Amino acid sequence: MKRRTWVVLMGLVAAMAASCDSDDSSADENNIPVGLRLCTATDQGIEVVDFESIAVQPSGTAAGDSYSVNLDVRGSASVSGAVDVALWTNTAIVAVAGVAAEGLVGFDLLDPDNPVQIGALDMDSPLRLRIRDASLYVAQGNKGLSVLTLPIDFSYIETNHFVFDADDLGNPISVKDVEADGAVLYLATDHGLWVLQYVNGTFTELAHDPSTVLTSCRLGVNKNLLFCTGAGLAPDVPAMQPNPRGLMIYDVSEVDSPQLISATANSNVDLSTTLDFATSGTNQALVVEQGMGLAWWDISSLEEPVRTDLTDMPWPDQVKTEGSWAFVTSRGVDTVPHQGSGVHIFSFGGTVPAETYAIGHITPTNDARVKAVDIQTIQ
Repeated sequence: MKRRTWVVLMGLVAAMAASCDSDDSSADENNIPVGLRLCTATDQGIEVVDFESIAVQPSGTAAGDSYSVNLDVRGSASVSGAVDVALWTNTAIVAVAGVAAEGLVGFDLLDPDNPVQIGALDMDSPLRLRIRDASLYVAQGNKGLSVLTLPIDFSYIETNHFVFDADDLGNPISVKDVEADGAVLYLATDHGLWVLQYVNGTFTELAHDPSTVLTSCRLGVNKNLLFCTGAGLAPDVPAMQPNPRGLMIYDVSEVDSPQLISATANSNVDLSTTLDFATSGTNQALVVEQGMGLAWWDISSLEEPVRTDLTDMPWPDQVKTEGSWAFVTSRGVDTVPHQGSGVHIFSFGGTVPAETYAIGHITPTNDARVKAVDIQTIQ
């Protein structure tokens, strides 16, 4: 199996990729083990890549060090309509939508060089997947929310399903994303933020904040903080104008009464919408701005977050973190088919200093477009 090694020079917003067939490293390289497995969902199926290590090559000059990211391209499998992927032990669970056979498709990754489909579950509009503890949460747009117990036995599925009663609103409520913190569920919808309690298959409403229109939102919980992105404020809330369309931070120490702490603006509120985010503790946030790139925010002051940098990137979509690393998917340049699509790797603090440019890049095979990625530690 050929190994791809990506080299990035510090201080330059450019990358040089090289391929090699050998696992040998030069004596002056400081190899740092990483040991992460990535599974990407593309418009052609799934692909598995191992991020094994990174080699730091001291330059001895003010220009700084250079990095070689060692990637081992493993196997792939075909599936149509993949929009998201979640990893659970040796299984990849793929959300398939927009095709005749919508639902969840499972792949066994015990042999990562040869992913094998192990089953499929019919489900309407599975848009986003979230694994917390031993449960899989599926946001299904106006079809609601499903909760499945892991591991999934694709031969028999017992699903706890929740759909909003939207009679009082006159139209269906669309669930865009879900986050879980123990028995508390946070739902981003086009009619605001909902907080539910989920116990033994029963859903109970705890709170609803209708002031936000979470049209393309991602949610995340860090201790007593809830982060929302892709959010716009409702037009009937003049005190919060202009519409930030950026990162919103809530105090959820009292889950039945979320309090908005701050709402940031994007780099260009007229052209970009925030699609995703990731945080490093409570000090730094990465925010994906559609059409603009990757924004770096200092959130050490929750009331007044400060944007510190903006990394130009062709149409980023999703960001996920694992340990000291951040992985940003990009569907490439719209006007040039497949150009720039892939997964960009960033150092997000830790052994290697955080940098605002990608230190590596994973390019999908066969000109595929990357839709989503999930990461786990190699067992």
